[in-house]
Amino acid sequence: MSFRFDANKVAQATAYMLKSMNEKRHNFMALLKMLYIADRQSLKETGFPITGDTYAAMKHGPVLSRTYDLMKTSEDWPEKDSEERLWTEHFRRDNCDLCLLRDPGSGELSEYEMEKLQDVCRRFGARDRFELADFTHTFPEWKKNDPGDSSVTIELTDLLDAVDRGNDIEAILQSAREDRYFSSLFAGR
Repeated sequence: MSFRFDANKVAQATAYMLKSMNEKRHNFMALLKMLYIADRQSLKETGFPITGDTYAAMKHGPVLSRTYDLMKTSEDWPEKDSEERLWTEHFRRDNCDLCLLRDPGSGELSEYEMEKLQDVCRRFGARDRFELADFTHTFPEWKKNDPGDSSVTIELTDLLDAVDRGNDIEAILQSAREDRYFSSLFAGR
């Protein structure tokens, strides 16, 4: 079970982080780690993630699965889905950096989410990708799902337990179901 993924909101969150660090480019893996940390903190504090993404444990720590796929998207791929097209309108990869081409705005982000993204950038923005990988290796949800050289899904329940929201799991999962249900009612409108 997961919350509804919104590629537009993820693009806004990513751009907001770059702007918070006064940068137009940053190492994509470091950005991915910082987005994961922000999602994790939001789940801990509010019971809701910022991105709605699913989570995976990988060799270099936990990641946001669909966001990782979008960050790997290349503008020269012949066929892209709507999320990939949206992504390549705003970002491009330059080796290990993600570059902001066009600001997607921040209309999908709440004040709390923008503050959380800024806070994570302030605390972690100067760290390189390897320092961030080492830091995220300390997270209980990654340790529980240590993938070795592979990739393993981190269940939302594992993450909630890790951030001391274990007593709220049923209520949070119900919120995720409702979030997905209501978004499906308005899909395509």
